[in-house]
Amino acid sequence: MAYLVFSTDGLCAKICANDEEKNNLILPNESNFVIKSVSESDFTLVKSNQKWASLSGDTINYTDVDITFASSAQLKTHFDMLKSYLSHIENHPSHPIHDGVVAYISYLDGVNVDSIVPNAETPLECSWEKYCLDNSITFYHPLQIV
Repeated sequence: MAYLVFSTDGLCAKICANDEEKNNLILPNESNFVIKSVSESDFTLVKSNQKWASLSGDTINYTDVDITFASSAQLKTHFDMLKSYLSHIENHPSHPIHDGVVAYISYLDGVNVDSIVPNAETPLECSWEKYCLDNSITFYHPLQIV
């Protein structure tokens, strides 16, 4: 079972791939959040930035996301943002996804973005996370981090 964690204003604040991740959540005030179980397929769509989730009452709404990287510089900026968020896992070495996230950060450091987006005529027509999913690259979403 996968989970989406929503703030009381309906924004998706965290995502958890399984019970172990959910049980290791660190929320500043649990009463300000609503945890909803979702299908693996819905979780994957959110994790891969193909859809955004919001909560209205008791209903989870999904919105299609259209992400394109027109240049290697844009993709590098995205990598820098990812590494900044994901590096927070270093403060939680016992977290079940710690080692995987550290390995993913190292992977990002070694990616040649010019080989993925060589020029403006060949943009990456999807999110980086969808690219990872399509190419069997293990990845983590910033919302999975404690």
